[in-house]
Amino acid sequence: MGKRPWWVLTVLPAIHILLIVLTIWLSARTPGATYYRIIGVDPQLGILLWISEGVMIPLSCLLVGTTCWLMVGMGWSIKQVTANTAARGVVINTLVGLFAVDLAVPVFRRDLANGLVSLGVGVQYVCIGFLCLGAFVSAAYSWKVGREQGRARQLTTRP
Repeated sequence: MGKRPWWVLTVLPAIHILLIVLTIWLSARTPGATYYRIIGVDPQLGILLWISEGVMIPLSCLLVGTTCWLMVGMGWSIKQVTANTAARGVVINTLVGLFAVDLAVPVFRRDLANGLVSLGVGVQYVCIGFLCLGAFVSAAYSWKVGREQGRARQLTTRP
């Protein structure tokens, strides 16, 4: 298995940072803000919106959310892990992707029905889609590495 470049780890966090900056910009121009659209990719935001306002919301998204997406993206770059660790990566990354899709699709449909989709909002949803896709790609890479590690272990344990 070839070595993957280091920048692969930065793909999902970079998309997430772009999404947060765009959300901050849209929220400044929209009554009631636009953070509700990104709760699927920033689950901590749902709790934070209940108890806080102001600078803590975007700061939390940038720090906690981007770190979470860095961890999800690590599935793209793993090469040598145990089959159990790879299996955990498959499960966690698949659940992250499904959770994000499950929360984003109804919100998108509601925004579309209410005529709230502009260019900026469209870019917001495209970023959310790429993050969801990235979670599934990361799960697939984890699954591939886990299978390869399982095969390698079988070959070394056979008499």
